[in-house]
Amino acid sequence: MSYLFQHAITQELVYDSLLAAKRKEHHLAIAEAMERLYADRPDQIAEHAALLALHFTRGGDAERAYRYHHLAGDRAAASYANREAMTHYQEAWRLIPPDKSDPKSAERRLDTAIRLAEVMEPLGEFEATLTLLQDVLNRGQDTADPARYARVHYWMGNNFGNMGRYDEARTHLHRSLELAQQTGDKEAEGYARNYLCQLDSVQGYLKRALEHAEASIACLREAGNTGRMAWAMIFKAGILMGLDREERYRGTLEETREWVERSRNDRSRCLLQFQILWALLDRGKYEENRKAALEALELAEGIGEAILIVFGLESVGLGALHTGKPDLALDFLRKGEAEGQRWGTDWASLASSWPWRKRCCGWARPKRRRGRRKRRLISVRGWTREGRSRGLSTLTPRSSQAFSHGMARGSTR
Repeated sequence: MSYLFQHAITQELVYDSLLAAKRKEHHLAIAEAMERLYADRPDQIAEHAALLALHFTRGGDAERAYRYHHLAGDRAAASYANREAMTHYQEAWRLIPPDKSDPKSAERRLDTAIRLAEVMEPLGEFEATLTLLQDVLNRGQDTADPARYARVHYWMGNNFGNMGRYDEARTHLHRSLELAQQTGDKEAEGYARNYLCQLDSVQGYLKRALEHAEASIACLREAGNTGRMAWAMIFKAGILMGLDREERYRGTLEETREWVERSRNDRSRCLLQFQILWALLDRGKYEENRKAALEALELAEGIGEAILIVFGLESVGLGALHTGKPDLALDFLRKGEAEGQRWGTDWASLASSWPWRKRCCGWARPKRRRGRRKRRLISVRGWTREGRSRGLSTLTPRSSQAFSHGMARGSTR
């Protein structure tokens, strides 16, 4: 027999009339009944994980509540519902006993912090993520659990890099690399090398970036991480384009498409689309670039990818600019600058800023010259957090796209 309330207020009044101990008893009984009901159907357990987490939390069973909050968070993250996933992981974090001497609690704290970093980064929650990870680092020595701490240091480096604090980013990434190599964790090594590749690309060290990209791909291939493998291949293609290695770029791009399709990862598809956009822009196919950029922007918005949204707005703006639509360009570039400032990442807001693009591109469609173009390496080594740089006036439209492509970095998923 079951009962239904015809009005939510009636349900609330009845619920509030129960003694706290009785409520706790009912929540626990409901959760355990659901577990028994779906015991042989793991897909149903996963589907109802959020409800199970709620009832076990209110029923006072922290052990099972923690487990189901993690399961609900994983399920939400898999569908790019990052805000929902973050809420579940935060609830799981609150359920971990504060005892620093308990090894199990320490492991859970590390696992939950890593999960939180994975979903907070695409949301642009850089400061909050750094605060959380620093708290984890302060609680123990990274040599106590090098495999997990390798990932903590990776996410520290990732978020510092997103904020333009490159020296701090490199310190954590190299520590992550060191810990990963100590434990033989090829996946963690692949992550660290991939982000070092992105930092080198951003700062103009393209040959070194290519070395890191190839090492990252080798590690991830060995680890069998298809999703991250596709991500690393995309950056390798971008670096080859920046180095004017046209033949290798085309071959790598075709291989990248195969890996992206194999990964079935929307973030990889989105980043690949942006890589193609920069190639269209570089080849003077501005109208195609503008149309494709609108599609890429829609995909980035669909998966809630904060930083790629900024670059989508920038790319649409540049396409509009070069096709003789300055008002439309201004609108999109201003939106991109506002979004970058909103997420608190200096280089993202600067990449789309109107004065910066005016200085870089000269507001004129570049004239095509006969013969091979002389390549200029991008130089942003003098970058500061205030958005000033030595040598920005020497950037060409090609080097500005290489700069922007190098900015478009991502997470593991």
